[in-house]
Amino acid sequence: MQFLCYKNCGTCKKAKKYLSEKGIAFEYREITEEPLSIEEITNIYRKSGLPIQKFLNTSGGVYREL
Repeated sequence: MQFLCYKNCGTCKKAKKYLSEKGIAFEYREITEEPLSIEEITNIYRKSGLPIQKFLNTSGGVYREL
């Protein structure tokens, strides 16, 4: 499993700790150092069946500025 994470995110830190404690194997990927390609984003979005808003940090400052 690939674990996409932002190193300053509290939820990501908790999830990483949980996976490690449960012995669940994962490949860590820091999204600020290795961002997703447009193809990867499109693929994840299509497979999820979720609305696009679920993939955006709508409470973040950058989002609000835009």
